Parts: sequence; structure tokens; C-alpha cells
Amino acid sequence: MASVELMLRALNCPVYCSVIPAWSIFNLREYLTSFIDKHPNIKLITTRHSDVASALYALLSGKLDFVIMREFLPSQHNLEVTFLSQDNMIVVLPKSHPLAGKGNINLSEIKDVTLMARPLLQEILLSFCKNLGYCALKLVEYDDRREAVLARIAFGNGNAIFYESDLAPYNLSDVSISRLDGLPPTPLVIVSAKDRRITDYQRKFKDYLVDALSKHKMKI
Repeated sequence: MASVELMLRALNCPVYCSVIPAWSIFNLREYLTSFIDKHPNIKLITTRHSDVASALYALLSGKLDFVIMREFLPSQHNLEVTFLSQDNMIVVLPKSHPLAGKGNINLSEIKDVTLMARPLLQEILLSFCKNLGYCALKLVEYDDRREAVLARIAFGNGNAIFYESDLAPYNLSDVSISRLDGLPPTPLVIVSAKDRRITDYQRKFKDYLVDALSKHKMKI
């Protein structure tokens, strides 16, 4: 069934891509819109997945051509992973915090600090801690928008971990930001099925994103 679906889709020449991170990071929405404008003959169909497992299942079952995600899973032989851009983890603290002002903070320095983080980021951090032999961090989920969380931190009501790209749109002058050291890299990547031949249209889309994001400059 999957092979028939792939054959029918190849005839229509669409590109199916799922995006797991927020559209706002790295100006992804603008880049995808620009690709559509520059290539009106290519039908780009984008979807959203909230978790990596379901996105990769859709990819390997032939329902997707690409998944844009942050790489943190162990290497998988059935996936073709292409680097798009580095994305560091950032610790955000009130300016009154004892660790405020440090350019870099190690995991061991924040093991007793309660930190707000999104569920997927918590999963990544806890996995890293386990693999590196650290005790689990004190992580809690937040429900507010990022700007509300930053405002709370500015008033001394909490601490958080974000990706650098998550913070790029915001004014950070009222908080302390530090890069989290001692972790494996979690770059933004575009993933495809390794043993599946991609069409010229699909390759054009992939090459466009690689080129566009290689020139993207982070504002932090």
C-alpha cells in the first residue's frame, strides 16, 4: 500500500514536509513561504507533528518526504539526517540569581535549580542527564507564552531553559542569559528516509532549506 501511495505522489510531484519545532524559529515560516513563491510549479504541503515518534513513523511509512526537527535521537541507519543550523540551549535567570551574568553554565551548576521547560525539551534534557550520568534536573512545565515566562523571570519568579532560536524574537535586556554547556549538540536538521529515492522537486526543496539556513544569523 505504501509503495502504491509513493508512486501516485511521485506522479503529482508534491513535497510533503512536517515541522516539529515552532514555525517562528529561524524564520521557518518565511523561508517556506519564499520557497513556494519562487517555485510555483512545486506543491509544498506542510504539516505539524507534536512528537518525534509519530513524525518519523509517517516519514518511514511513506506519508512524508521530510521532517524538520532538532536532532537528539541516536543515529538510525534508516534515516538520512542533514544539518540545517546549530541551536544551543540557553538558561534564562533573573538578574538577581547567583549564576546571573555567567556566559556559560554547566549542568552540574543547575542541578538544584528548578527550571521551566517545554515537555519535549524536558525529554531531551532528562535523556542527556541519564546518558551523561547526572542526577535528574528539577524541571517543571509552563503553560504561558514565552513572553509571559520571560516577564515572570524578569520579576524574579522562576528560571527556564529554552533553545536559542526560541528566544531570538524577544527583548532579553531584563533577564540573564547563559549558554548551557556540557551537552551533545541538538542542531536543527531535515530528515528523510535513507533508502527512498527523492524526486528532483524534493531535492530542490531540501537544497533550498540547507542554503537558506546556512546564511541565517541568530540575534542572541
